[in-house]
Amino acid sequence: MTDKEKYIARVRETERRNEKNTRLTKETKLGQWCHIQRLLYHVGALSQNEIAQLEAVEGWDWNYDIK
Repeated sequence: MTDKEKYIARVRETERRNEKNTRLTKETKLGQWCHIQRLLYHVGALSQNEIAQLEAVEGWDWNYDIK
C-alpha cells in the first residue's frame, strides 16, 4: 500500500468514526430533550398545547423506562 493509499484509507476510517459519533451525539441530545419534556410534564410546567403535541407523537410515553 502506498502512502497515498494509506492516507485515503485513514481519512475514510476517520469519516466513518465521525459519522458514527455524530449520530450518537444526536441520539443522546434527543434522549436528553425527551427526558426534560417528561420532567416538565411531571412538575406541571408544560402547556396543554405542548402536552397534546407530544402525545400526538407515535410511541410517546410519559413514563418511559428502559427495558
